[in-house]
Amino acid sequence: MSRAPLTHKLKFVCILAVPRTGSSHLCHLLHSCPDIHMKSELFHPRGVHLFTEADHAALRAASGGEIVDDAGLCRWRAAHPGRTLELISEAGGGKLLVFKLFGAHLQRELVESEIFSREDVGYIVLRRRPIESFISGIKARTVKLHVNVDTTAVKPAPDAEQFVKWARYVRHWYEWIDEQIDERGLPAIRINYETQLKSVAPEAALTSTLAALEAIGAPKLEPGRRIWSATVQDREVRYQDRIANWAEFEAALNADRRQAKLLKWAQEVR
Repeated sequence: MSRAPLTHKLKFVCILAVPRTGSSHLCHLLHSCPDIHMKSELFHPRGVHLFTEADHAALRAASGGEIVDDAGLCRWRAAHPGRTLELISEAGGGKLLVFKLFGAHLQRELVESEIFSREDVGYIVLRRRPIESFISGIKARTVKLHVNVDTTAVKPAPDAEQFVKWARYVRHWYEWIDEQIDERGLPAIRINYETQLKSVAPEAALTSTLAALEAIGAPKLEPGRRIWSATVQDREVRYQDRIANWAEFEAALNADRRQAKLLKWAQEVR
């Protein structure tokens, strides 16, 4: 049965975040709504596993022969993010299309010209205490799995240089996002993983997120019969206990004034 497109101001919702901020949990929650077309990491440099046959057909037809395999598809959508959004939206029947955008997904110039310039995109800026994202990422790379695995027993030993490089990148990424939202007056909501997702029942977290999205121009959406959510991978209560060398790690960073400031920034809930 054909489905009439939803009529509303926003056609798309872009989750602006970095890996290991609870974005998979948030996507699971939103995917519980039948009228949301969830594409998660739509612009992942290599991933195409969430694309349907209709998605592939629409992109191939629009590419004029440039897309002949998955690698060509990834190159084409990275060069044409605005057109990709339109095509995937049409292939999904006009439902509200929700996707993540991490810093490594697209060139910032294209994000500015083809996504931030649109009037039909709303944004969720998702943050988590940075030091927890950093440690979670180290663990995920250690076990070579990013979902559906208990990493509590994994105790890596990151070094200070590794952290500084990561923290500077993440801080600059969020500063750029905030500048773009403020300068352009983009419709956006801000969600903190610790206080609004992790510590809240899935039903309540989804309800409040949908209400906030509606307030910035999304349609009124209702959850489905089942609320999907992701499980916590690391059950260690204190992030200091999630790595094997916290005392040495902290001391190395605090030995340098600028690095100590980065560590302090990373330990704050924002």
